[in-house]
This record gives sequence, structure tokens and C-alpha cells, in this order.
Amino acid sequence: MPRRGVRYYRCVPPPEGEWEQDYATIARWGFELVVVPVPWALAQGVEGRLDFSPLLRQAAIARRHGLGVVVAPDAGSDEAAGEVVAFVRAVAVAAAPHASVAAYDLSAFHGARLAECLRAVAEADPRRPIISSELSPADAATGLSVAAGGLLPHQAVDRWRAAASGRPLWVLGLPADSSMRARLQAWSSLIAGAYAVVYEAWRPELSATAGPALARPDGAPSERLRAVAALDVLLARHPALRGARAGAAEAAVVVVSESAEFWASGGRDERLYADALAGAYAALGSRGAHVEFAPPAALAGYPVAYAPLATAVSRETAEALRRYVEGGGCLVAEAGLATCDERAVSARESPRHGLGEVFGTRALDVPEAVGDEPRPTFTGRRGPYPCYRCRQPLEAVGGSVKSVFADGAAAIVDNALGLGSARLIGTQPSLGCARTEDKRYAQVILDSLAYAKVRQRVVTTASQVCARLLEGEGGERFLVAFNQAAAPQEARLRVSGALGRFRRALDLVSGRYLRLLNNGLRVKMPPADGVVLQLDTVPRRRRWRPGRGVT
Repeated sequence: MPRRGVRYYRCVPPPEGEWEQDYATIARWGFELVVVPVPWALAQGVEGRLDFSPLLRQAAIARRHGLGVVVAPDAGSDEAAGEVVAFVRAVAVAAAPHASVAAYDLSAFHGARLAECLRAVAEADPRRPIISSELSPADAATGLSVAAGGLLPHQAVDRWRAAASGRPLWVLGLPADSSMRARLQAWSSLIAGAYAVVYEAWRPELSATAGPALARPDGAPSERLRAVAALDVLLARHPALRGARAGAAEAAVVVVSESAEFWASGGRDERLYADALAGAYAALGSRGAHVEFAPPAALAGYPVAYAPLATAVSRETAEALRRYVEGGGCLVAEAGLATCDERAVSARESPRHGLGEVFGTRALDVPEAVGDEPRPTFTGRRGPYPCYRCRQPLEAVGGSVKSVFADGAAAIVDNALGLGSARLIGTQPSLGCARTEDKRYAQVILDSLAYAKVRQRVVTTASQVCARLLEGEGGERFLVAFNQAAAPQEARLRVSGALGRFRRALDLVSGRYLRLLNNGLRVKMPPADGVVLQLDTVPRRRRWRPGRGVT
């Protein structure tokens, strides 16, 4: 379970006489971190001298209550860059000697100013991590802790873990505008594997329209706070659950930076690539697979990697994809693959940069746009499947045709290369999954798991139920599942037989034992609620053999 933190206030601090009581309440409700803003305007003392005494008094109060302080300097955009960097450095110099300071949050800065502030803080206090929701995946290589913002905690971690390269992940800015969302965030935090999750605000901002916070205006606990702490009793009763972690991801969505830049420029639909990534992530995880986002250079270790809408591909990216396949990975891509390079320069043949050899195919023509009705179809395991956005006929060149369009042209081509395999799909089902309710698009993408022979640790029959298998430090296995939908859900959960035979499970919420049949059971979950099951392994059957006794 990650450390829990909260930003004390958004803009205007509460009356100083209430700080002690607020910090005591924050600690009593299970929080370990408090983000303390240090605004430029409020730090201006007399005669131009900076006054950080409010920060230092809060650091002292936090230490008395066992809380860590995340220092968050902020300066207006109108201030000169040199003055801002000097201000941020002065904040770090003042905070560094205090034992309660846990980290620095530079989410208020962007671009070149952020880079300068990073250097200033690192020089003033090299011992403590620096986080920022404005860091990109490429910044993870700088050795700083990485912050991930938005989404549910587990979704944010899934997007950033590969790029973080093992560095601790902080999920920042979680809103608590409703009890249902706060409860859902608590369940998500349980499986996220983050270092810390930080909520948006403890006190609401009465002078703005930023919405509710965890506490009421007078600092008293709200129903939203009770929802955030909904699983605290469960974790206190079962300490092994607090340190339990999910296993390695079972699939990756490939994020190609040059394709993202291609679709964001030139007047194109900038939401197209983001929707394609989201659609592929939702489809691959709709039956319980653990899915993460990963750049091409970090695909090693993922059994299958799905590359949606990878239209622009550089030679370096193509070589990374080839190495992944030759090393034993299974790569699946969509129509329009590598039509152009990182400069948006197209070639006569596609896929380019040698990817035609990787996929064992070439495109017979450029992708042909398709309308809404009637959509062209192609054959499949549970087909016919509809095309979305485009249709691109393929020709097998060393690969084998696995699906055809209605006119007989190849729609899906599979190929083996080195120790791995590759598949090219002649349409774009990821966008269909993101922009329509047609489940057939998700099935096309789910077939990638079967193609790669992925044996999921957990399978669920409900796409809105997120299920993960966690393992404790003592070998305990916990099946955690929760309902992300606004309506009640019923799902059948099944644990892979490769992990053992399970006949029963202890429901840690109700305290009752539940029977499993063929490693599976059916559960019903209200909205934003879930189950935590501790699995009991059936011991190996002991057999009597003549002359050898019991074996």
C-alpha cells in the first residue's frame, strides 16, 4: 500500500491557530505526507527579504505528529526567470536542515524554467527526491523521482512504470470531489504499487471554485475523507496485505513518441493518438490482464506488445521493435504502421525501416478511409469483425495470412522472426474500442493475448471490474477486485491453474470463507466497491506406492 499524502491547501493557508489541530487530524486519519505550498507572494517579507517562517513552523508541527513534508514552491508566471530560480533555491536552502522534509514538488513550473528549478533544488538539497507532475517519461532518465498525475492511481502507475525504470512513482493531484470517487481511489491505491498517492487538498478553497476537499471548511472530517480511509481497518487487521505487490505486467501498449508528435502537428486530430493508446489499454485489460504503457526501448520482459496507430516510426524505433521480436516478444501493430519516418517523410513501401521483414508483409495500398455504415469486415476467431477508420489490404511476404477482407485481400498477417512473432492488422481497432461501444473491436485486440499464448494470472468476465493478484512478502496470495462502474457488477473471477489449485478463499472484508470451483468464483460488487480474497492453496495429494511408502 503506498504512502498517503495530501496537499494542505490550494492557495490561501488556514488560520495559523488551526495548523496544529489540522496536522493532528491528518495524522490520525492515516496520512504520512503533507504537501505545503510556498507561494512567492506570501513569502515576500519586509524590505524585500524572503520570509519562510510559515513553512518552517509547519515543518516543526509535522515532525511532532510524525508527518513528512513535501515542499511545493510556486511563483507567478510574470516573474523573471532568474528571480524565480533564486526563489526556489532559497526555499530549498531554508527547508533542507529540517528532518521532516521528505521531498520537493515542482509541479508549478514548466519547460525550461522547470529544468532550471530542478538543478537549483538538486544543488541546494541533493539528498531528497524531486517530483513534478510536469515531468515527461523522458525525464525519468535524470535520476529524479517521477510523478504521475490524473486517472486512478493504478492507471497512472501503469502509464509510467516502464518509463520510470524502477524509480519511485508518486501519484499527485488526486481529486476528492465525491465519496464514490474517493472510495474508488482507495481501492485503486491498494493494487497500484506506487510509492505515494497525494490528494489534491485537505482544506477547501472558499474564495475559488476548485470544489470540495477531504475536510470541511472548518477542518472537520468529511464523508469524502471517510471514503479515502475505507480500507484502513482492513489493512490494520491484515498487515501482510499492506506490503503485497502485483506481479509483472502481462502486456504492453507501445508508446511511439514520434507518432505522438506526428498526430499532434500539421493540423491533424491531436486526440487520435491518445484515444488509440487508451483504446488498446482498455481492450487488453478488459478481461483482467495487467497492462502497462512502454516505449519501444523498454519492451523486454513483456510477453506481448501492442502498437496502435504507429504511423511515424524512426529507424531507432524500428530497430528496437525488431530486437524485441527477435528476443522472443510478440508484437502486434495496426494499419498505417511506419508509413513515414520521424520527419513525416513517407516512402513508397510500408512498413518501412525493415519492419516489413519483421511482420512478413507489405501494404498493397495506402489505408483507405471507411465510413460508419456499412463498415467493411474481415474474418476472425469470433468474426466477422468490422473495420474502423480505415481498411488497408496487405500482402504476405514470408508471413502467413490469418484473416481476409470480404474481397479476399489479406487483413491480418502473422510472422515468426527469431524467437518471437509479429502480427499486422489491416485496420485500427484501438480507435474503434475508444470511440464506440462495439465490443468486437476489443475482441480483435484481445486475440493478441491468445496469439502470444499469454496465461493471465487472473481472468474476469466483466470489463469494468479491475482484478489483480497480489503476493505478500511471506508468500500470501491476495485476489483484489473492484468495480469501476457507476452500476453494480457481477463477474466471474478465475485464477490461473499455473499458480496452484485453490479450493477456497477467505473474504477479508466479511471474514467468511468462499468456495472456488476450478479456481474460480462469482462475485457481486456495488459501485466503487470490491473484494479482497486470501487464497488457500490445496496441498499436493500424497500417494502410497508399494515399496516406496508415501510420496
